[in-house]
Amino acid sequence: MSRSPPNGRHGHPVVRRVSADRGAGLEDLVRDPVRSVRVAAVRSWLEQARPVRGLSKGAVEDFRATATHLADRADGRLGLALLLNAEGDGTAAEVQLRQAVELEPEHVNAVLALAQHLQGTARGAEALALLEERSSLDPMIRYALGLALAGSGEEGRALEQLGIAAAD
Repeated sequence: MSRSPPNGRHGHPVVRRVSADRGAGLEDLVRDPVRSVRVAAVRSWLEQARPVRGLSKGAVEDFRATATHLADRADGRLGLALLLNAEGDGTAAEVQLRQAVELEPEHVNAVLALAQHLQGTARGAEALALLEERSSLDPMIRYALGLALAGSGEEGRALEQLGIAAAD
């Protein structure tokens, strides 16, 4: 027996969850009846720097509860940082980002997010130091280092790092 899918999408929650992870149809998915789908949709929403005011209070609280539950992992701290930043609390977001890097020093997304936050708060030198320290972890960190060096006027070093990242 076939049920009609909610919102014209595939009816199975796993398929809707994958759609949320990919950022597809978020306007519908943030109101999905399945909590894991809503949480994934809220994360994608926040990763796209959409305003938190476009989300229901329930969806935000589900996301906050899930991220808090996972706060012993870098991914949980990154989720909290995304939410705090969207709510306008950059200071608390930075605390979460630093804790994410402390929990998992090799977590590429945590390193990149902290570096981006530092650059966005006029602490480019601190961001550069972080990226230089972690540049051997992943080509994406080396690529970010190259871009940061270019932004600080160090074109020669920037090209060197970008070349290394491209070769990896």
